[in-house]
Amino acid sequence: QHSDREVIEALEQAELWESVKERFRSEDDTSAESLSGGQKKQLCLARALVKNSKILVLDKATARFALNSQFAPILNSTNLPR
Repeated sequence: QHSDREVIEALEQAELWESVKERFRSEDDTSAESLSGGQKKQLCLARALVKNSKILVLDKATARFALNSQFAPILNSTNLPR
């Protein structure tokens, strides 16, 4: 279990919070089905952030969000295309 604050911080780092905050406040609509493909990728990144994942596989589009997260020091030390 993770606190609401931890989840919100992860969503903010994945640049998804502003898009989903109204849904987060309403427990009636917590499904990810209506998210766009890009938003689903951001949600996966937020999940990895909150779970403190040791392995992270990113496509080029998702890497942009990860560079603004706690993964930035690791990603900046790799040879990822920018």
